[in-house]
Amino acid sequence: MRWPRIPITVTLAIFPLLAPSQLRAQPYARFDVPDSALARTLVAGRTDYENQWNALLVAGLRASLARTDSAARLAALARRVAKAEPQAIGSRIGLDALALRSRWNVAQSGMRVHAAVSESLATAARAVRDFASADLHYASALADYRALSEKRREAWVVGGMAAGALLSRRLARAESLYVEALELRRRLGDPRMLGNTLNDLGQVYYQLGRLDDAHRLLDEAYAVRVQSGQRAAVWNTLSFLGLTLAGLGKPDSAARRFDEALEITVSQGDSGRTFDVLANLASLLMDQDDPRALSVSERALVIARARGDAVRESRIHHNLADFLRRSGRYSEAIERYRLAIRLREDDPTELAVSLNGLGGTCQQVGDPERARRHLDRALTIADSLDNRSIRSAILVTQAMVSDDLGDRADANRRAARALEDAMAAGDSGRVHDACETLGALAVESGDLASALRFRERTLEAGAHLDAERHAADVLNLGHVRHMQ
Repeated sequence: MRWPRIPITVTLAIFPLLAPSQLRAQPYARFDVPDSALARTLVAGRTDYENQWNALLVAGLRASLARTDSAARLAALARRVAKAEPQAIGSRIGLDALALRSRWNVAQSGMRVHAAVSESLATAARAVRDFASADLHYASALADYRALSEKRREAWVVGGMAAGALLSRRLARAESLYVEALELRRRLGDPRMLGNTLNDLGQVYYQLGRLDDAHRLLDEAYAVRVQSGQRAAVWNTLSFLGLTLAGLGKPDSAARRFDEALEITVSQGDSGRTFDVLANLASLLMDQDDPRALSVSERALVIARARGDAVRESRIHHNLADFLRRSGRYSEAIERYRLAIRLREDDPTELAVSLNGLGGTCQQVGDPERARRHLDRALTIADSLDNRSIRSAILVTQAMVSDDLGDRADANRRAARALEDAMAAGDSGRVHDACETLGALAVESGDLASALRFRERTLEAGAHLDAERHAADVLNLGHVRHMQ
């Protein structure tokens, strides 16, 4: 059983925490320049313009509500920036926001401030992987923005919620939210927002194994970003196009996309982005059982360690463990899982995933008791997160351990629970794995009617998987039919 690898990078909208302070300490301080220099300033900071504008707008609202001396100065600065924006960077974010603000009463102005704080708290919670808190704060912000008809912020918040779902491996929820965000952002017609959403929804479809859908959206994201001059963002789209094309059986095209992505990140001197491309390239090579995955992963590890980035380092160790495990190098895999676990103690979602991998490896080497200890801890974490997709995968591994220990009844109970969780999560990959396990257990017990039913469900749920796994499902189904 393989985990769908979570994307190494997700396009995240950052909205800075808005606390009252002096103008020069705020992100919009860079706007406080003479008119002659304002257009150049906007062009230079274009990629972060919207965050800075929102900080300025909310600071102005706060000052106005509190009737402070800075209110008039902030309002004047906002008008200057909004007026310069269309000619400088071709958008009307500021003018549209000021038109809305002119219609707000005191209560609505306060609601807009509250929405911004909620959005900021959500972003901060997501950054530390507190996804439950992030969801609550995002929901609060979304309700306020919708009440104020703030269509642009509504689109940002829905996208932020989708990113949180993807990072927490809630793929069905991520798909639903990104589809909603895409509809909202198409209406706005902003190429940056549209490119981000197309890119991220394409990543979700890649994770779900819907490679044709992923290719279609990533191709559109690439076109939008190139046509709108977003060279700094194209590398990410190219990286996932590489993974998707490889999955579609086009290795030469995939290699070209990775080469282009690396050329962009290296030329930018951005080691973080170079790491991300190398990590995705390593994932591709692992899926192809290519031993070069090891050397590419080591290059990525050098970067992660130099940056002191434990999150990125843990992901490489975990992916290497998966690869080594599939290659039959179990002792090396166990060591890599342990390294990943050590780095993930503060990240319960990823910790549960690595514990499941370690437990599965212990089961494969014939140590079910040690496997059970790791899996029990993983299940406790998954229960605390109420993450049904992760819990389903852990229950499948536990079912295999119970079967090894001769407790087939417990194995069937756990596999059945795994199927329930997978269906509730809308995760077809986990449905496939649970049905595959239930089918194998039924074959072992001689219940060929149940075996046939689960093998058929396995084949149906795995229709989107790679050709090798699909062929194995067809073979297993044929074997049961032959036994009948």
